[in-house]
Amino acid sequence: MAKFILGLGLLVAACGSSDGGGDAPKLDGLWQLQTANGCVATFGFSGNKWSDSVLCELQSGGLAQEIETGAINKTADTIDFMPQTSSCPPHAHASSAGYSFTSGQLVLRFSNATLIFKSASASGTSNGAAIANGCWDFSQSPALFTPGSVEQL
Repeated sequence: MAKFILGLGLLVAACGSSDGGGDAPKLDGLWQLQTANGCVATFGFSGNKWSDSVLCELQSGGLAQEIETGAINKTADTIDFMPQTSSCPPHAHASSAGYSFTSGQLVLRFSNATLIFKSASASGTSNGAAIANGCWDFSQSPALFTPGSVEQL
């Protein structure tokens, strides 16, 4: 997850403002951000489980994603992530992030990056899609993708 977070941290610039009140947002649900290079990062939370993915278009025109799932422990302002499966085991490791909501957006504050996500609804593609699983390397431009299966950690 560290390389994923670092990659997103390098690609995302976001600003927030204070909440104006109203109903407090809930962590459970689907949260997305679009990165500067056109990729889409998604975090999904349900109870004590989480999943994340980074979906990007390949230079060949196909789609590829790095995915991870696991368990979480959360307090009022911190989430501890414990990966259980990953398409990129070298990137998967336990980590923690502070979290809050700003203007209805989820703010995740990792040690090396702050990511701001909008609430998203789960939606499929109208014609379906074939998406390869594996590892993204955002340290290079263009980002490199290495196919790999989802493995139990």
